[in-house]
Amino acid sequence: AVADVFLTTYNTFRSDLQKLMAEQTFGCMILDEAQQIKNYSSQVSKAVKQMAEAVGTVRISLSGTPVENKLADLHSQFEFILVCYLANSRAEFERDFGKPLTKAVQGGDVTRAQAAEKQRLLQRMVQPFVLRRLKTDPKIAADLPPKVEQTHECELSKAQEALYLAVQEVGLQGVAQAGAAFARHGHVLSMLHALREVCNHPACLAEKRRPAGIPDQPSRASVEASGKCEKLKELLEGIFASGDKVIIFSGYLGTIDLLAEQIEQNFNSKALKLVGAMDRTAREAVVDTFQTDPSAQVLLLSLQAGGVGITLTAATHVIHFDRCYNPAKENQATDRAHRIGQTRTVFVHRLVTKGTFEEKLSEIMARLGSRREEDSSMSRVACEILRARVV
Repeated sequence: AVADVFLTTYNTFRSDLQKLMAEQTFGCMILDEAQQIKNYSSQVSKAVKQMAEAVGTVRISLSGTPVENKLADLHSQFEFILVCYLANSRAEFERDFGKPLTKAVQGGDVTRAQAAEKQRLLQRMVQPFVLRRLKTDPKIAADLPPKVEQTHECELSKAQEALYLAVQEVGLQGVAQAGAAFARHGHVLSMLHALREVCNHPACLAEKRRPAGIPDQPSRASVEASGKCEKLKELLEGIFASGDKVIIFSGYLGTIDLLAEQIEQNFNSKALKLVGAMDRTAREAVVDTFQTDPSAQVLLLSLQAGGVGITLTAATHVIHFDRCYNPAKENQATDRAHRIGQTRTVFVHRLVTKGTFEEKLSEIMARLGSRREEDSSMSRVACEILRARVV
């Protein structure tokens, strides 16, 4: 049917694109959560850009994370907003901006002065088209309650420490033997994944990453085997006693399952889960239960599935059990609770294991979060840790 305004989801739009283009013309197109078109080759991205060619000159892109992993994300969005403005093609953009800035981060053959000039040029080109709004602006969300952030330092258990050192030794041997810089980066990334799993709980370490000769590890039910799990239990005791609700983010499905088991065992409370394998109906049911059922006090989420697009204002506590490598994505996850509609103070807890690479990661995250630089990917963090030789 012909109408003045169409509201639709990305997937529905992709499916009905030809019908929409055949039956009606549009003078304006607005994308919410516009990072959905960051992938050049995705069907959603192609459909959006095809429609943009037939739309009038008003095109608006709304996003809390316009660049999630690499500068190409920005170029893909500008292909929708103003075709050929930043570059005539993706290859040209990568040649002029993407590769030089990435090489500078990775210690390649680009000087800091050259990278700084490229960055200033890109900023000057983008700036006229960007309208940035912060929740801290009183004109934007005058009634939004405060957000209190705290980092909790956690100790390694003896089992964690032994496993951590073994994983680190194997990982560093692989890095030393890798040779080329690209290969070394790959070994560092693999090692960081393994160390993150160990910091969460010894039982979380994937079997393929477990060093040979390590004695039997503590059971999944052992809270004492992980400093983070002990800290989480301590936090939950206070949250439950106050009758509050909490959302807990982790980047690992295995960790989410383990935490759900421990919470149900120690608190006799059902922990809801929201992960990528769930279909839309199941996700909506979980969110509705958490928002409306007083007995549903805990929701465990993966950052990818639960970090954007949902409202969880029933929660007054947000716990980042392990850190995301992108400060903007982590902040967006926090904003599931700290957003318009929230009436109470939101407490944000970040768990960091002392004496491990997580301390270095926390420092890098704080530094990246304080800048307007857009390349805050896991690869960049790996490069910084590799250069610092701190794991």
